[in-house]
Amino acid sequence: MIAPMVVGGLLAGIVAVLSLTELPSWLNWCPPWLAVLLVAGLGGSATEGLQRWAEHQRAVADSERAAVDLLRGYFGRHKKFPRFGERRTGALALHVHPAISLPPVPEGIGAAHRPTLLSRTHQAGKGVLDPDLPAFVPREKQEEVEAWMRDARIDGGFLILVGDSCVGKTRLLYEAARQHLADFAVLAPVLGDGGLVDVVAQATFPLPNLVVWLDELQRFLPGPYLTAGSTAITAATIRRLLDAPAPVVIVGTLWPEHALHLRASATDAPTGEALPRNSDAADILTHPRVHEIRLGSFSEAERAAAARLAAHDPRLAAALKDHHYNVTEALAGVREIIRRYGRATDAQLAILHAAADARRVGIQAPLTETLLVDAARGYLTNIESSDDWFRPAMDELTSHKRQQDRATAPLVPVASPDMRKALGYTVTDYLLQQLTRERRSQPIPALTWQAFTGCTHSDGDLQRLAESAYRRLLYEYAERTYRIIVGRTTEFTSDNIVDAWDIAFAARQLAALLIAQGRAVEAVDVIEAVHTRKYCFSPQVVIWLAELLTEEGRTDEAIDFLRGQTKELKRLLRKRDNIGTGNFHVMAYQMDELLDHLLAEHGREDELRARYESGIRTAAPELGRLLARAGQLDDAISVLLDGVKTGAWTAEQRLAEILAEHGRIEQLRDRANAGDEHAADQLVHLLIARGHTDEATEVLRHHANAYHGRAKQLVRLLVAQGRTNEAIEVLEDRIADGDWYDAERLVELLVNQGHIDETIDVLRPHADAGERHMPSLLAQVLAAQDRLDEAIEILRTHADAGNWDAKTRLAELLAAHGRTDALHTLADAGEEYAAARLSQLLAGQGRIDEAVAILRSSATAGGWSVDQPLADLLANNGLPDGSIDYLRTRSDAGDFHAARGLVSLLAKHGCVDKLSLEVVAGTPTAATRLIDLLVEQGDTARAWQIRRYGLNVDGSPRTSTHSGG
Repeated sequence: MIAPMVVGGLLAGIVAVLSLTELPSWLNWCPPWLAVLLVAGLGGSATEGLQRWAEHQRAVADSERAAVDLLRGYFGRHKKFPRFGERRTGALALHVHPAISLPPVPEGIGAAHRPTLLSRTHQAGKGVLDPDLPAFVPREKQEEVEAWMRDARIDGGFLILVGDSCVGKTRLLYEAARQHLADFAVLAPVLGDGGLVDVVAQATFPLPNLVVWLDELQRFLPGPYLTAGSTAITAATIRRLLDAPAPVVIVGTLWPEHALHLRASATDAPTGEALPRNSDAADILTHPRVHEIRLGSFSEAERAAAARLAAHDPRLAAALKDHHYNVTEALAGVREIIRRYGRATDAQLAILHAAADARRVGIQAPLTETLLVDAARGYLTNIESSDDWFRPAMDELTSHKRQQDRATAPLVPVASPDMRKALGYTVTDYLLQQLTRERRSQPIPALTWQAFTGCTHSDGDLQRLAESAYRRLLYEYAERTYRIIVGRTTEFTSDNIVDAWDIAFAARQLAALLIAQGRAVEAVDVIEAVHTRKYCFSPQVVIWLAELLTEEGRTDEAIDFLRGQTKELKRLLRKRDNIGTGNFHVMAYQMDELLDHLLAEHGREDELRARYESGIRTAAPELGRLLARAGQLDDAISVLLDGVKTGAWTAEQRLAEILAEHGRIEQLRDRANAGDEHAADQLVHLLIARGHTDEATEVLRHHANAYHGRAKQLVRLLVAQGRTNEAIEVLEDRIADGDWYDAERLVELLVNQGHIDETIDVLRPHADAGERHMPSLLAQVLAAQDRLDEAIEILRTHADAGNWDAKTRLAELLAAHGRTDALHTLADAGEEYAAARLSQLLAGQGRIDEAVAILRSSATAGGWSVDQPLADLLANNGLPDGSIDYLRTRSDAGDFHAARGLVSLLAKHGCVDKLSLEVVAGTPTAATRLIDLLVEQGDTARAWQIRRYGLNVDGSPRTSTHSGG
């Protein structure tokens, strides 16, 4: 009797445990494959929960198998992660730039005095030279890098070195990691293989202590530098790796312009909010555990250190003698690279300029020979009836076999992942950086644009190419490129839905261009043609085009277009075989909503009522609004109540507004009690207006957590009623919930009401615990009570601990109280926020030159936060001489803040010709500012022509959509 009970109990216990999605900690030993076998063994005893758990475990097992398969390919025959210094993770394998060749030993030097060469398979030692790398020169940033790595080997982290090409970023990372992370495993994916990192992060097996090596980080991040066929690392991957049980150290390198563009923001037109252009990349780069260090060229102290090592390494001695290039540049063979560029023939220059300009306009894929030969023709100065000129020029540009050519080929092949063939070519890093800067405002010939549009095949490259042409007012090439994207003949499936969305977006942009030129019929044809294609339906584009037609005063066309498109979408939804990923039901609702809004706005009540009576949910809110306007209140309320029941999104809000407008307080109370948040808001306003503050307080207390604005209103009422303790409790609740927005406003309210001590008592323990915003909030309260020194000390303590919010607030506080000496001290110590605030303070005193000097110094030292203030200061106060030159130099170096400031300054001083150069450069806003400036100067005909038809490549206005240039 007991045995069956025990067996039954054990079985029940097993089934109960296995019904969980995740195993408890005491069963973590059970791997997914064994769990699947265990479920199979239980057979008929398996419950539904057990089957769900089995499916989950099977999915985990499949995920692990995929991870193992990818890692097997990465490991090769070694079957394990390599460590630093192994052949797969040697310096050159990790993209450290090889050095110039050792100079030949002069005749007559005895063997005892000859430098000893090191085999490539061994580490360098004292007196032994590595044929690939010169002796490593200690860098001034080295201690900061190594200190970070010492901490990171315990807790993990993400370090990014930012600097120009050939300043030694990768070498410094390599030497520091080899010193402090030598026992860590190394994952160094090939460029663009972020998928390998994603899979490793998602795997359920435990990771070793790991370094993830991401040289040229921009090639792994979502954004304009991700090439076709590459996979971006996700923000979720970064979080998983940094939160892994074993420490994971991620290191990467970036050029300054790459870092700026990946962080760039654009203003959202409806909200005016600054939004990241590359939000996924920005999420990664702004992760709180990302630490950035700027690395520049050799300083005088670093040159002195190199001189001490030069006696043992003749490459260092040769580099130090080169006064035209810095040490790291000379070691990387930059002199020979530039020399080869300088002696290039007409044909070679044409190829290099075409290649550099392809990158300048957004083509990131390897450049094929077909593209190069066609694009280079735009730069040839001699007539070439055939393409025989191309092969000899390419052979010379890619040659690296001669002694003097070591690692100095201007054009380098891009290898396929299996290293079996060249996918195409790119300009070597240093020369590419120099050419893209020097050629930023150089016009691109028509032949070259034609080659770019005709020989580019990646959707991402085509999108960037079209946008580049559009920013330059080259509407001819923008239209051509958008039409290429829209005309892609790919058979779309749910597996490549992203490509379909790219086509829909291109259709949207093309439609905008056509409508601006008065070609609305063509625009509608483009949208409708795209929407007939499988997996390519884009309701957002439909909505946008309908709104655009409405703005153009073509409401009837917009309504007819929307009606036809909503019908088509609903047909596709019923079939369910023609719709890809995404919530298309939501989009169908939004299209219906816009259609009903247009009908209501234009008084088409009969059509609106017919849609309502046919069961279209979105019609209820709009019909209710029309009826209320006409004084048919009861009918309006009835329609809106019906809309609430059927799930019309805006019906609740519209109903609450109408009830409040007509004083229907009992109905509002009933709906608020039933959980209607819109009714609660309207009820509170009515109660307060009628003096019923006690009831308003209770309503707010019940609904305070649903919306942050209610908490502030609740605190205000509680304080007015003398219920301060309850108000403080509300503040504590918001802090506990992590609602910084509410907490800041509640603190301000309580302090203004004189409840200082209570507020400080609430904030201090949170500030002492280092919660992100609390030290700043506490300091703000203390400073308002003339306890400035105490506030400064709190902020300084937390700023020194790395709290960026405290750093910014400290600079703001010092500036607000005129503490220029303290700001000077912080600015001199490299605190960029202090430099920005100090310059603002000085500028306000009319000391513009001093303000500019401080910001320039901080910008030169690598301060990110001073780029925009410096550009703004020069744009608003600069004179059209030195300021323009400085901003143009910064713009050429990739500083988009400086470019924006330069555009503003040129427009302010009416410099049409120079502003036109910024249009050629594709600087955002330059085209708009140029057209506005022409209008201001009375050249309205030219402005209208450019706005409508754009420019030819020579800068002249196009006269129609068919004119060339």
